[in-house]
Parts: sequence; structure tokens; C-alpha cells
Amino acid sequence: MFCAGRVLICSSRSTVSLGPQQKRKKPLTVIHDRRPVFEIRRRNVIKVHRVHSGTRSGVGGYGKRSEATMSRFTTITFVTALLVFSVTACEKSPTRPSVVAPPPTQPAGATSLQSIRIEGPGSVPPGTTAQFTAIGQISDGTTRDLTSTVTWRSSDAGVLAISASGEATAGRAGEATIAAENNGKRAGLEVLVLTPGRFRLTGLVSDSGIPLAGMTVDLLDGSRASMSTRTDAAGIYRLYDVAGDIEVRVSGQGYPEQVNRLTVTADARSDFAFTSRSDFAGSYRLTITASARCPSNVPWALPPEAKVRAYDATITQTGPRLNVALSGAP
Repeated sequence: MFCAGRVLICSSRSTVSLGPQQKRKKPLTVIHDRRPVFEIRRRNVIKVHRVHSGTRSGVGGYGKRSEATMSRFTTITFVTALLVFSVTACEKSPTRPSVVAPPPTQPAGATSLQSIRIEGPGSVPPGTTAQFTAIGQISDGTTRDLTSTVTWRSSDAGVLAISASGEATAGRAGEATIAAENNGKRAGLEVLVLTPGRFRLTGLVSDSGIPLAGMTVDLLDGSRASMSTRTDAAGIYRLYDVAGDIEVRVSGQGYPEQVNRLTVTADARSDFAFTSRSDFAGSYRLTITASARCPSNVPWALPPEAKVRAYDATITQTGPRLNVALSGAP
């Protein structure tokens, strides 16, 4: 196999050319003055032919040439061939499998950070400070204080702000998650900001087991709300800094108010379960109309018959779950 460009072996009247990746299935013969000078066979074996002198007569004849001249030409060509092939032969076989370098290894004695944990109080009174510490677990089994080298963050700085040294300042009552990050490793810790002797109240608001988002939750002081919040996408509410005998009211569109009464002496939970009174079951006519802002002078504009679609709709209801079936819909 030869792969270093094209190989040329030349003298005054002889030329041979080998292309890249050319495989010789038959001997390659070098011709000089229409006579074979030598052959390049498989495995680069070169056979030198005898050179004869002759007399040139007519088109196919050969003029006289001394044996010394022909012998010198043969020697020069033979040496040239060996030199060219020794320079251009592939140092690396195309079919030789590539060698994959081994992955880099850590120097002997090197260690790496495996994980981080945060140490500190789980509750901080409003208006006070607390120190949090980041501890790194090292690959050799030891631990290391990373408090000054990690990046500190808080999910709600209004509840709990934290400095670069891990010192946290509590603001209003609530809950925040502080996080510490170093070299791609991260740890988090939930911290409550509560007045001593007061607690957190949580609960689920649902309709037939389905969470209700956006419901209003009030902590009542007599007939007025002293504290309010709303349920999140999971139907969960959270009230902070509550204690003693309390009343919690939940209300929302389409639902009657519901009040739970309880005594809070620790972190507690109070759920609210509703049963939907609205009944939407029945037959309807559903009309879908394209917006007037839809362009009409572009290639992909809606055809006129597609700008208004009407379907017969049948709605069945199970609690708050609605199932809509359209007739004639594609």
C-alpha cells in the first residue's frame, strides 16, 4: 500500500506513477525506450531486467547504445526507485487499528470534592442572625470546612438573606431555602423564620381529590382576616407565625366558604375538602373563530372556510372533572 501522494520514478525516458492507496494486484513494470527495465512486485520486491543494445531501423527499431550506458541507466533507475519507495511508503498502515489514549489519571495523593452539606439551625427568629456552615466530603474520607469558598444563595432574601461568609439575617416570618455551591457540587437547606413559640400551618385544598390552585386562605381574628395567602399549583397553602386556638377560612369562585378550627402548639396541617356543586353536564354548541389579527395576505393564511369552525359538544362531569366530546371534529 502507498499513500503519500503520487509516487513518480523518472529518468530521461521512463516514468511510473502510483496513486494514493493504490493496491498492486499485478507486477508494475517500468518501461524505458519501450523495453522493461525492472518490475515492482508485491511486497515491494524489484526485479531488474537485462538491458540489450540494438540497432534502430525504422519506426520500431532501436539505435545503438553501449552496455555501459544502459547498465548505468539501470543502476540509476534502480537506486531512484528504492529511494522514492523508502521515502513515500506509509509509516502507518491504513488498516492498522487506531490506538486510544488512556484517560488521564489523577496524580498520586490527589483528592476531589464528593459532596456538600449545610449545617445550621432549622428555624431563625425574625430580626436575628444565624451562622451556617458548608462542609465538604472529600474523596479520601475526610471532611473540609468550605464555608468561605462556596457560593451562598437564598430563595427569598426578604425572609432570609445570607452573606458570602454564611451569615444569615432573618426578615419577615416565612420559609426560605439556602443553597451552597462549590465546584459543581450543591446542597440546600430549608429554614423557617418564626417567632419563638409560634409555628407553621400548612394544608391541602382539594375538590374530590383534585388540588385547587388559587384558593384564598385566611387566618381569622374574629370576623376579619389577620393573615392571608393563596394555594399554589399543588393546592397547598402555608401560614407562618401562628399559635393557639385559631380559625382558618378557605374560599374561592364556585365554592362556598369553609372554616376549620384547631389548636396549634407545634407545626401543624389542616386540609380542606370540597365537593363541587356546579353541574356543567349537557349539550353545547362550540364555535371557534380565528382572531382578527391573523394575517390574510401571506401564503400560510387561513382559508376563509377555516376561520370559523362550529361543533356540537357534549359535556359529562364527575366532580370537578369535565369530559368534552366533539362531533364532526377532525
